[in-house]
Amino acid sequence: TPTPVPAPTPTAIPAPTPTPIPTATPPLPTPTPALQFLDVDQPENLDTIHGPPWVDVSGSTLPWSFVEITYASGAQAERDLRVQADGSGDFSTQVPLAGGINVVEITSYHGASDQQARQFLQLHYTGTATPLELVIIEPEDGATIPNRVLTLVGKTAPDAQVVINDIIPAHPDEEGRWEATMFLQRGLNEIRVTATLESQTANATINIEYEPDQG
Repeated sequence: TPTPVPAPTPTAIPAPTPTPIPTATPPLPTPTPALQFLDVDQPENLDTIHGPPWVDVSGSTLPWSFVEITYASGAQAERDLRVQADGSGDFSTQVPLAGGINVVEITSYHGASDQQARQFLQLHYTGTATPLELVIIEPEDGATIPNRVLTLVGKTAPDAQVVINDIIPAHPDEEGRWEATMFLQRGLNEIRVTATLESQTANATINIEYEPDQG
């Protein structure tokens, strides 16, 4: 009897692997430009300006921005000037002033955008201030004092700040008269008085000899 031939086992055909669909790369976000800003450090709004007929204007904004300053008063027509901030955004310039109220408009802008930042200042210019005076009334320069405790008397502007030898304060009254008490060292004492009022400073110096009584 012939041996039966087994039927061939069918070979499995692998299913084709699907080709993945490439993922689209999202577009890079458009960088958001920095917002234009303007900070004026000096002067402050409503400041009263004494001295020479100009004021230093300084502040900060975006680096390399242009800063346009328009200024006018009742006595002069409107004028303007332009400066450019540096790489840190700092700017500084001088603005002329006329007597009375001066209105200053400061505008910052950058060529890369249409944004602007603006600030207004109203400044009162009084003209050249009266020079600050400081007088030491008592004691006289070169005096010899028998007591170690000395009362120093002087006069200056009522609103001035007075300091003796850089450490002892004195407070002028409504007429500008001030007093201060200090201790003397035996021998020659140099007494330095400084008065300050806004941007003005006045100095006065006397030399006092302290020789205690021998009795």
